[in-house]
Amino acid sequence: MKETKFFDAHTHFVSMGLNQIRPDLSNVHSVEEAYEMVQNYIKENRNEKIIIAVNWDETKWKKSIYPEKEEMDKIFPSYPVIMRRICGHIAVANTPALKLIPPEWKFVDYETGILKEDVVLYLERIFPPSPATIERAILMAQEIAVKENVVKIGDITYTGYLGQYWKLDREGKLKIFVDAYIPFDFLPKPLKFQDTDRVKFKGIKLFLDGSIGARTAALREFHYPDGTQGILLHSDEGLQKIIRFAEEHRISVIMHSIGDRAIAQALRVYKNTMQEGNPYGNRIEHFELATAEQINEAVKLGIILSMQPNFVGNWSNKGGLYERALGKDYAKNNRFRKILDAGGKIVFGSDCMPFSPEYGINSAVNAPFPEQRITLEEAVELYSYKETQNHLDNL
Repeated sequence: MKETKFFDAHTHFVSMGLNQIRPDLSNVHSVEEAYEMVQNYIKENRNEKIIIAVNWDETKWKKSIYPEKEEMDKIFPSYPVIMRRICGHIAVANTPALKLIPPEWKFVDYETGILKEDVVLYLERIFPPSPATIERAILMAQEIAVKENVVKIGDITYTGYLGQYWKLDREGKLKIFVDAYIPFDFLPKPLKFQDTDRVKFKGIKLFLDGSIGARTAALREFHYPDGTQGILLHSDEGLQKIIRFAEEHRISVIMHSIGDRAIAQALRVYKNTMQEGNPYGNRIEHFELATAEQINEAVKLGIILSMQPNFVGNWSNKGGLYERALGKDYAKNNRFRKILDAGGKIVFGSDCMPFSPEYGINSAVNAPFPEQRITLEEAVELYSYKETQNHLDNL
């Protein structure tokens, strides 16, 4: 496996590089330890306008609780701090940070400090890093990619970040290949791109729902412990308009769909637009909680399923996130074996949680449930550059 060259089909590569600069909470064991790490970081970085601490995962803490605004206000009374969960769909802000968020952003609870979905996903848009910081982040992330034998990535990024990729490639500093996808709301108008040999703008990223960790993935057959079923972020009509826009500009659409209700919407919209001759956007990101019927429909439509096996390693164990959030039916997550046996097309990526093909491959091979578990050869193939590239070249 050391000689295999990998293609990570789904990353937030620049964000991963930025996270090397920020306080990384992925290895702390309690919320108190998380607060302490942020407090120590502030002491050494008082010139920063805001601190964005990243990657906390309460499911791995001694006591499974979120950070709280009241505690953050006590510990950081005058310094703006946002603590973002590892899923990227929920965060907690203290009062000074809340005052800096423009009022037009949705999903901001000023009483609890809880931020959800768009405002969390686009924190770098609200608090943009400098071009020099972006360049530093890309080069730091690239060091990780080279170490992991990743030669190509699919990156969910922004136009400004794309400009820094192009700059680094023209300067001969880029060692990897990049397929870039930009969230629809942040596409430049008109679409004008200056692709280089290594960096290509490929298309549009759409979020149809949230995440399981944030309890915002859109469910139908499942329920969260409080009885809720998450949220859908678009109407069918709105999605179809975006796909038609993509058709006109000959670019791809990739749809983040985690819960079975969001997956149903993605399949429905893709089926309708495919009837109109859309050959471009047939890819679903995550596909975590697909029903047997949805798996068969995706196979029938020839949709590429961009999945993250490390989610199984992180959260599919007994007592882990999936069971806590979904109850007795939690084993129905990430059913790679069932999809492959049905003739489905899967490409593997990490979502940078963590950025490690070896971890993802081991997670798929050693998955706890038969409908998830695949062979080592299959897992390497789904993550390998040649096999994955053959799938994605069809888009």
